[in-house]
Amino acid sequence: MKNYTEGELSIPFDDMIQLKNEQKLQLGVDNMLAQKILLDPHLYGASVDTSVKAAGHLWSWVALGVFGYTVYLSFTSAWWWFIPGFFIMGAIYSANKSGNAENILEQATRDKAMYETIRNQGLWMYQTTDDVAEKYKL
Repeated sequence: MKNYTEGELSIPFDDMIQLKNEQKLQLGVDNMLAQKILLDPHLYGASVDTSVKAAGHLWSWVALGVFGYTVYLSFTSAWWWFIPGFFIMGAIYSANKSGNAENILEQATRDKAMYETIRNQGLWMYQTTDDVAEKYKL
């Protein structure tokens, strides 16, 4: 299987679902793009589930809260507390970015309108074989 980046292929929703079910395709989205879709879905013409948005925002706040608390501990307890807080915040943030992408991909396999809107902008990434890709190349 080969990776095709944004704008190389354009696979309609029904074909994408069929190819996924036949295990001939993996749908992908860039983590930063998923974050942007989550933060401002109207910019991309997408509608994101409330639970997906809530989860993304919740973990962003948790990451900031952890770091803020360790900065507080740096002033009130031992000075070095902010150091592990910084790394913990980074780990939560990285996990949240990956989780946001997974949530966007999961919703895209259920929401034809969202998938098609983002597909029309050429923002999906695909992993598939060359023979399948040949049919959908732009």
